[in-house]
Amino acid sequence: MGKGYREIGKQAEDAVRGIKNKDLRREAFRILLLQFMAEGRVENSGKGKRGGRNITQLKAKKHSSNGTHPGRRGGGVATLAIQKLIDAGSFKIGRDAAGIMKELNKKKIKLEPSQLRMVLLRFSRTGKLKRRIKMKGKKVTYLYSTK
Repeated sequence: MGKGYREIGKQAEDAVRGIKNKDLRREAFRILLLQFMAEGRVENSGKGKRGGRNITQLKAKKHSSNGTHPGRRGGGVATLAIQKLIDAGSFKIGRDAAGIMKELNKKKIKLEPSQLRMVLLRFSRTGKLKRRIKMKGKKVTYLYSTK
């Protein structure tokens, strides 16, 4: 077994006892302490209380299904659906998100409202759609169009 911190500290104190300058002694103590601790780690590497396990055994393995990239999720359903609607010309007049949701539900495309809003905002930022504000009472509604 390796030395404890108390023994390492005592060894470093004994080594710097002859130095008269306080700052120099403190700096030498710090350096020696680090060196002694590093030596202790080298002596005890892989031989702790738990035993000498290999580090590669502790790492989790990443599983990937056949043909897919690890860490990638499926997606693009909302983007493709909105792109098809733009190409079909259904955005020539202003459409709000609720109307677009109804049309996508008719085509059996299930989307969360947050997903739809995110895709519409992305298309409006790239310039494929224009976004206008329409007030319904006190409620703000956005109309999306290709004009």
